[in-house]
Amino acid sequence: MCDDETCQPTIDLGALGLHREAQLAATVSDPFSRRTVLRVGSVAAALAVLARGTTRPAEAASAPAGRRGLTLPDGARSSRHAMHVHSVGSEKSGSVSAQVGLAEQAACDYLWMTEHDWRLFALPDERSPREYVFTSLTSLGWDWKPVRLGKASVSRAGVSTTGGSTSLFLEVASSGAATVGVDATTVQNVLEGFVVGREVVLPLQVEKLSGTGYVELVVSLSVHGGNQIFLVYRFGTHADGRVRATPTVGHVYRRVAAGDSLEVTLTPLDDIEALFGGELPAADNSITGLTLQVTAEQGAVRVRVPRIGLPRLVTGVDALSALVSVYDQVFATSRVTRRHGIEVSGAGDHHIGWLGPDATNLPEPGLAAAVARIHTGPGIASYNHPFGTVPKPRTDARFLNIVASLARSRVYGADVLELGYVERGGMSLDDHLLLGDLLWNRGLVFTANGVSDDHGGKTWADTFLTHLWGSRTQSSDLAALRSGRATVTLLSCVGDLAVTLDGRPMGSVPSTSVQRPGELTIYTAGLPIGTTLEVVSGLTTVTGGYDLTARTTTTTGVQAPPTGTGTVSVVVPGGDRYHRVVARDGAGTIIAFTNPVWSGVPDPTSVDPSRLVTV
Repeated sequence: MCDDETCQPTIDLGALGLHREAQLAATVSDPFSRRTVLRVGSVAAALAVLARGTTRPAEAASAPAGRRGLTLPDGARSSRHAMHVHSVGSEKSGSVSAQVGLAEQAACDYLWMTEHDWRLFALPDERSPREYVFTSLTSLGWDWKPVRLGKASVSRAGVSTTGGSTSLFLEVASSGAATVGVDATTVQNVLEGFVVGREVVLPLQVEKLSGTGYVELVVSLSVHGGNQIFLVYRFGTHADGRVRATPTVGHVYRRVAAGDSLEVTLTPLDDIEALFGGELPAADNSITGLTLQVTAEQGAVRVRVPRIGLPRLVTGVDALSALVSVYDQVFATSRVTRRHGIEVSGAGDHHIGWLGPDATNLPEPGLAAAVARIHTGPGIASYNHPFGTVPKPRTDARFLNIVASLARSRVYGADVLELGYVERGGMSLDDHLLLGDLLWNRGLVFTANGVSDDHGGKTWADTFLTHLWGSRTQSSDLAALRSGRATVTLLSCVGDLAVTLDGRPMGSVPSTSVQRPGELTIYTAGLPIGTTLEVVSGLTTVTGGYDLTARTTTTTGVQAPPTGTGTVSVVVPGGDRYHRVVARDGAGTIIAFTNPVWSGVPDPTSVDPSRLVTV
């Protein structure tokens, strides 16, 4: 399941210039003639910019300055991670190249690719239909919205019946230039899919074609260098061939005539390779949108389309292997290292992140069963977007229902709970942190992390990242997530923040409660000048009903070291409590928060052994 109700917006066909091609069409009787080559070559400078931008998107959020990492007294070093990131194996427009570019600009050391499992593996029961039959313009989650450009004497788009069969009917006539068509909008992005193994089957009945007229299928692809790529399949009177129309638009021509009835099978991967292969990995694309349209320039076009097929020929582990090949190609030229994951997405609005080298498809086992399966290997289980993926009104009742559900299930046994969201599911960062406190109050012990959860590949603005403490190996990263040695930082903050309690590391739980007050040591490096630190101490013994009052006390106004680097010590109470630290910049915005360190919990036997420290 995808992370939105909404899908690809209507394409601005006018901005693409897809109906102003009479002059270009006149030059392509031989698509690879010298005239055509010269015409395509006239945009060489722009293509070079596109090529350079494939891993450095132009529309990225402001890039932070270089990181100055912190090493803790026990030798653990920080590393900066973008977690829960999607690309062409999921949905929407983010390419692997675009996401890697954003990770570079965010000064990340590691990028966790976590595609939706059912979509990546193209399962037989994948929600994406393999075919759309035009019995109406709205069916099975699809909505084909009419698109019109220019002034036409005839302009019709709809479903009609002829000979007992229904089909999409498109007709346009104009003494100038005019376009009419339909643009596919889908619930849950159901048309989208990795281009490897993806075909588009298009039956056409060309009833009228005069003047300079043509039929087009516009295929929206992924974002590269901050710009979306498009394939335009044009059926008209020009010769077969391919032409690069602009840096972001490639045309594939096919000659047809009035009276033709044909069925064409299109292979976007081959056409992307032919048209864009010099600047970007052809396989680093997904089909993110479809538009069917007819254009007339001093003429008329009438066409019927009974259906459009979208078969997936590469599925299962082969699809994963193909995507990993794309990962390898893109990451090979980047200083960012890939970490492997899968988002187990078959259980409704709540998904489980499987983080680790063994992450693969699970056949919709349910949340608790998915976590149990993940725990049979080295992987870490993350409970993702706890307030859901769809923006909903924030109500106390809704909030408390989620608290109660997660408390009763003990977060389904997950190691990690995603709390680092500026906003998700209609809930703010404060709501997410309150959720964490209410669950920690209940004696639950888990790790909070920061989340990108980005599908678009254009910007990670308002994103939290995760700093993990260890030796910068994959096993060390997984151990840090399991044991709570993690700090959540706002994208714009590259500084480090960590805590110990009487020398015990962040995330740790004593084997028996320590009743005496303890010394909480706060370690900072590279925080903005003027950062204020808050120590939040919470009880872990609360039972009974659920309300919105977290059992916490906050020590405010603890000033970070003047240079942003150094240590601060604070005395905190003992007993069954946890202690965490929040960093705010001069404007009061939360720029980082640590995971808790515990002075005690009611039931240490329920805690992962990797967290327990003998006292």
